[in-house]
Amino acid sequence: MDRGRVIVVREYGHIAIGEVPGASQITAAEAETILRICRDAGKPIALRGHRRLVFANWCGVVQAGGLTIEVLPKIAEDDAYDRGTLLRMLAVAHDFPLQRLEQAKLDQQRHTLLQWVVRWFCDELFEQLHRGILRQYVEISELIPTIRGKWRPERDALRTFMVDARFDCQFDDLTVDNRLNRILKAALAVASRLPLSKELSRDVASLLAVFTDVGHLDRRAAALQKLEVNRLTAHFGPSLMIARWILGSDSPGLRSGNTRGFALVFEMNLLFQAFVGRLLRKVLPAGLRLRQEAPQLYLATDQEQTPAFLMKPDFTVLRASEVVCLADTKWKQLDGKGRRRGIQQSDVYQLHTYSQAYASLHVGLWYPFSSKLEGVDRPTYNFLRLGKSPTGACLRVDWIDLGVDLPPTAWVAELETQVAAALEMLGVVAQPVG
Repeated sequence: MDRGRVIVVREYGHIAIGEVPGASQITAAEAETILRICRDAGKPIALRGHRRLVFANWCGVVQAGGLTIEVLPKIAEDDAYDRGTLLRMLAVAHDFPLQRLEQAKLDQQRHTLLQWVVRWFCDELFEQLHRGILRQYVEISELIPTIRGKWRPERDALRTFMVDARFDCQFDDLTVDNRLNRILKAALAVASRLPLSKELSRDVASLLAVFTDVGHLDRRAAALQKLEVNRLTAHFGPSLMIARWILGSDSPGLRSGNTRGFALVFEMNLLFQAFVGRLLRKVLPAGLRLRQEAPQLYLATDQEQTPAFLMKPDFTVLRASEVVCLADTKWKQLDGKGRRRGIQQSDVYQLHTYSQAYASLHVGLWYPFSSKLEGVDRPTYNFLRLGKSPTGACLRVDWIDLGVDLPPTAWVAELETQVAAALEMLGVVAQPVG
């Protein structure tokens, strides 16, 4: 299938709106279609500016008809590298096998994130289906000619048994038509409608053929969540996660007129937090434990003693019940200028509040590295009481360089080293990396 027109833009970037479609320009009608898809998806990916479409800090792919807009993170300002970095962040955050990215037969320069995600999905499925398609016992209620399992005569009594001489039975059947396979098949069906390369389209079609005897999925959100993970289904974890991404990006509501929409996007603040959290767990020393967005405490109570203003730090390192340190991640680019280095005052206020409320002397703010921070010292700010006396608590600001040019496995090891160093700045000596 022809992938149509593809426009690449960076987060917080924009695309011009003009009278005719072009390589870097969309029409007003196309802009409205993209905005409607974003609204239907419930994701504030873009907004309408003056003669341009402005994008927020969501990265991924928005597709409508023959137009695909790929939004990449601002890391190295190189499409292939930034696309690869986003995929690596997703892999680490969701504990996916990195070797899939190394083995994938795709050129990062020529193929969009959409192609990569579907390729990833297919490779995972091919790997798992080598063991055979998953069969599970499913409870079935059916009218059958002979009694099987539990016969329910009270239900037969409600029918004209002499006309329909079948038995109403409830039984367990080992079948490929189970919820996990329905989710995987539904995702493949969505992928088959996307603008993919010929080779990738063939792989999707061949995988769909494996699921011929699998029924259709109830596409309501609740049906996607009701899946028990056990030892039989655990190895389908990456495939299932990507399937949910694809299905969540192509809900029946994502339409604009006759144009079917697709919005596979990720909020970068949440992704960066999940990514750093996964690295933290790998380097945290024995005897300490990490909690994400916890423990949740209230900052105050009102006059009726009702708790108010819930706090949930991104990361809390604990020794038993004692808070050792706290840290928050911010997916923002610092400019490195002045004593503040571009750090927003509200972020410092937030960490000062955490320090006081959680009785933590060590708090950290972690940002992604950018070229503007080259040669800039990582600042430490000592909190004061009454603007004069140090409280003993301090804020240490650090940044994590995602732009190191290494193969995926070595790249993750380097990032673990950086996170370990940031942790040590907060008084925690991390586990040796590797």
